[in-house]
Amino acid sequence: MWTFWQLLLAVPLLMLGLYCCYIKVVHIKYDHIPGAPRASFFFGHLPIFWRMVKNKELIHDLFLKWAEKYGPVIRLNAFHRVSLIILSPEGVKEYLMSSQYSKDARIYGRFYNMFGVRFLGNGLATDLDYNHWHKQRRIMDPAFSRNYLIGLMEIFNDQAEDLMKVLNEKADGETEVDMMNLLRRLALDIIAKVAFGLELNTLHCDKTPFPHAVSMVMKGVSKERNPFFQYLPRNRKEVQEIRESVRLLRCTGKECITQRLKAIQNEEPVPLDILTQILKSADQEESDDENMIDNFLTFFVAGHDTTANQLSFTIMELARHPEIVTKLQAEVDEVIGVKRDIVYEDLRKLEYLSQVHKEILRLYPPIPGTMRWTEKKNVIEGIDIPANTTLFFSTYIMGRMERYFKDALTFDPDRFSKGKSRPYFSYFPFSLGPRSCIGQLFAQVSGGSVHAGAETGVWRGWTARPGAGGGGGVDRVERGAGQEGGKEAGAMAPASAAAEAADHDAEAPWHGAAQSRVGGHAGRGGGVALRMMKLQAAAPRQLRLGWCMGRCHACAVLPGRGGCWATARVHPRPAWHTLQPQERRRSARTRERKRKSE
Repeated sequence: MWTFWQLLLAVPLLMLGLYCCYIKVVHIKYDHIPGAPRASFFFGHLPIFWRMVKNKELIHDLFLKWAEKYGPVIRLNAFHRVSLIILSPEGVKEYLMSSQYSKDARIYGRFYNMFGVRFLGNGLATDLDYNHWHKQRRIMDPAFSRNYLIGLMEIFNDQAEDLMKVLNEKADGETEVDMMNLLRRLALDIIAKVAFGLELNTLHCDKTPFPHAVSMVMKGVSKERNPFFQYLPRNRKEVQEIRESVRLLRCTGKECITQRLKAIQNEEPVPLDILTQILKSADQEESDDENMIDNFLTFFVAGHDTTANQLSFTIMELARHPEIVTKLQAEVDEVIGVKRDIVYEDLRKLEYLSQVHKEILRLYPPIPGTMRWTEKKNVIEGIDIPANTTLFFSTYIMGRMERYFKDALTFDPDRFSKGKSRPYFSYFPFSLGPRSCIGQLFAQVSGGSVHAGAETGVWRGWTARPGAGGGGGVDRVERGAGQEGGKEAGAMAPASAAAEAADHDAEAPWHGAAQSRVGGHAGRGGGVALRMMKLQAAAPRQLRLGWCMGRCHACAVLPGRGGCWATARVHPRPAWHTLQPQERRRSARTRERKRKSE
């Protein structure tokens, strides 16, 4: 007869044995699909990913290598779950262009709440019910139409000029400027003003509660990936601060919507912003106030961070490629001339600027991909796709595959010129099909306005060049006198590393998008100078630039090289990014040899 303790021990062993059998059945179901060998029977490929995170390596680099080795459909194992990476135009067309495949509830459902407080809820980005999502989309579409965005050009122009004023105040050659933070604040001001009529003014003062709350929420998106984070006693204070930040954003959204509805009902004058357009459209149908607040947060969280990343990467590549700047300047001079403000029709004529933006989105998409859940079997590239499977589609990886883009790691805007052939369904920075990003045109117009302004008199007169600071050289921007009567024209061309990508998802690793080592080396002789116009001999004022990466992934490009490329704000030992990576590596090796000899 079995004793009580023997039975108590036998039950978990029996459960473990059954779980092992279940894992084996799952392996048999998916082992016909190509993929790297599992590192563990239980953990699948997770130990490989954990090791890469520990070594500050980029997981998307690994996926790119696997795509070259195993083909366009790749299997990923984690415990009893299997996800497939689909890197085939055939698969992209089948799953993204159709409305019958929903977003994966296991992934997008996480964003409904944040540490127990409603976060994005059923907003446009996270709504899993297609019919409910379609109703919301129909209400909001008019607010993002071309005709409506044309009227917002004045705001875009004003915000770009405001950025120049801020930089002009700091241009003393010594002040360190966290450019990523500055561009995020710019993007936050733009979306607050354009979408909700809010004057946040974070570009001049980011110490107010709202921008701090947005920053804490972005931190919470990353922290919540760890299911045990909120239960650790040492994290209690941080979790509570994140919860309060979410509540503050939702209360702000509720107050904003309530006041605007009251003003519309009283026929008072209201700003012609996106919120007004949405509320007027919503009058025609029943609309849930909580869903309105969900979308309020969605626009702020998704809109400002992705816009800032796109701006940063564009500035980085322009600093690396002065020949592209020259070509851009010629186009802008021809189309815009001496006009200070840019109108929508100007943007349509700036074809080369559009090519630059498309190339930026190919190499550095704001979000590397999207996910779908398939409930039925299918065949992609001759491979059977089982039912009830999570599928990951990555524009980041496909945009870097030689199979679809020749010299894929080279920054070349001409690949998007008219007449050039490109494979279909291999480039989708804003996703594709019915669930493509509603803010696609908004991003193009806002980004185009800021960067077109960079090539006009608004930003002229600035030169980026390596400074004489420690840690491999400090990137500086010098502002000279304009040619017209010696009038100074404020403009900025930073040469620092780009942006950190949002760490949105553990299972679909968003963070690979910030890899700044690809796209060609920038640096010749004394460094790259991004010249908007010739500088006069008068002593220029200088602006030291740096991107504070935080827990950044650009730092992972050169691990163990003395900390962050930007400021000492996060990393204890600052190291300034130089436009000449090879010189930086040589300098690092010299310091390492000196340390060992001592």
